[in-house]
Amino acid sequence: MLDERESTFERYGRSRLVAYAVTLRLVLRRWRRLPVVLDVDGREEALWTELIFVSRSRYQLEELGLDEQVGCIDSGRLAIFVTRALSPRALLALSARAALGKLAAAPTIDAGCASELTVRLARRRVRVATDGEVVMLLPPLRFAVRRDAVQVIVPGERAA
Repeated sequence: MLDERESTFERYGRSRLVAYAVTLRLVLRRWRRLPVVLDVDGREEALWTELIFVSRSRYQLEELGLDEQVGCIDSGRLAIFVTRALSPRALLALSARAALGKLAAAPTIDAGCASELTVRLARRRVRVATDGEVVMLLPPLRFAVRRDAVQVIVPGERAA
């Protein structure tokens, strides 16, 4: 998958539109629903989905037109999006909305906020995209907000 994506980038350049086109082509070719169990802040739900999207980026949500979920980020939580029962046609429509930054109007996405999320799958490994890079991870996948995980040091005031 990564080789095909890089080859396309070399031919057509690196842009958001090219990235969407490559992703769409790969997803349609390998389209399938997965049975998962989501544990969202201690509440479990079993469902079938093609895509789970977890974000801590206000910018990313705004770019996709998911402004309503920015409140999750502002309150220090994860923004979570899950697709349900997408046909190939619905997946095309969802991809077009993403490219246009209009995902908020998509009826096939369930959205919510959480401090912790665990995704359990009946697979040995699962392909996950993190910041544009695709990696294989071992389930269960655990997401959590770590408060004060990064310490920022700023210079003190200068003496005059």
